[in-house]
Amino acid sequence: MTEVQSQYAKERTIPVLICGGGPVGLALAAELGFQRVNCILVEQGDGSVPVPKMSQLTTRTMEFCRRWGIAERVKKAGWPENHPCDFVYVTSLTGYELYRQKSPSYAQRPELSYSPEGPRHCPQIFFDPVLLEHVSSLRTVTLWHRIRMDSFVEESDGVAVNLTDLESGEIETIRTRYLVGCDGFDGLTRKTLGIEYAGEGVLSFSVSIFFRSAELQRCTTRGGQDFFDSSMRTAIGVISCPSMDASYGA
Repeated sequence: MTEVQSQYAKERTIPVLICGGGPVGLALAAELGFQRVNCILVEQGDGSVPVPKMSQLTTRTMEFCRRWGIAERVKKAGWPENHPCDFVYVTSLTGYELYRQKSPSYAQRPELSYSPEGPRHCPQIFFDPVLLEHVSSLRTVTLWHRIRMDSFVEESDGVAVNLTDLESGEIETIRTRYLVGCDGFDGLTRKTLGIEYAGEGVLSFSVSIFFRSAELQRCTTRGGQDFFDSSMRTAIGVISCPSMDASYGA
């Protein structure tokens, strides 16, 4: 934790402390910054996203992006406007086409009657950097990367939060009116509060891989999103985007 950060923590009660710098934490910081609410976001990582994770943003998410003034940047970061979005079911990338579910490109889609924004494909490796850049520009938002939340205790007028600087090893206790846990389902916030899981548990396992391949387009010219089943037991999907010279597999 830098000297400036330490002084901020010691001299002021932070209105809102956000734990977790993924898309949820960054989105909350963006909204609080939009409302001119002072807040600090702590994230134990360095802000980079090594794996794609999610693929598509919903209409509601895009409405928030429009509200924050970053919708166009998000659109440019994701799949291009003229990228075909058909779902093609095949035995393999070079095998038989079994079925094609037609879906127009974003450029061909009509305006929605209920919203100025529609869903967009923008994997997290592209989406988070846009959010991070925007949040970093907000005057009432402070970002602390490589800072880990170790514990927290509720007090009469707020929450005392214990943090560790992962670079220097320095330990700091700061106080905040509100602590918001955006550290995921397996994060410290849920565990400390004793919130149990609900639902049926693990439904499936999936792995997403983002890769660039000039050869892939020579294997198939179908375009759109190719889904195929190589073993009749494990579904494999490849989202090919030649205009970005990239592909996304799940």
